[in-house]
Amino acid sequence: MALLVFSHYLPPRIGGIRRYAYELACAFQRRGEEVVLFGTDGPDAEEADALSPVTTVRVGEGSRTQVAWALAQEAAKFLKQSGQTGRFRATVAASYRPAGQVARLLQRRYGIPYVMMVHDRELETCPGNLNGIIRLLRCRQMREVVPASRGKLQETERS
Repeated sequence: MALLVFSHYLPPRIGGIRRYAYELACAFQRRGEEVVLFGTDGPDAEEADALSPVTTVRVGEGSRTQVAWALAQEAAKFLKQSGQTGRFRATVAASYRPAGQVARLLQRRYGIPYVMMVHDRELETCPGNLNGIIRLLRCRQMREVVPASRGKLQETERS
């Protein structure tokens, strides 16, 4: 199985969901899966990438919209160059914006299913809160939405 993993930020920057996305990519790589990690550039990125077991593709920093556009372009270029879009079994997005937007575009264009990790802060700041985002994701052909925290899980069960 081959996976594409998208995160706005990548190590060496520290943060919960981005660290989790990176560790997930490394775990799949250790299991022998092909993994390509996409994210933004930053200080000491070259050193971090040299030490990483995962193939990493980086784009310049910018607004979430600019990053989403740049990630989508790089992913499309990567898929076109590889010539084997069918070998990628899933896309993992480590946030709703910008990574989730890119995953959705790849699903529409190449038929690659996606999984989105969303943390509480994103759910709380989205218009229509959790119930609204669940309806939105289901409309976009997401099969399941599973929040990570118990509080959000209880709220999901009520929706």
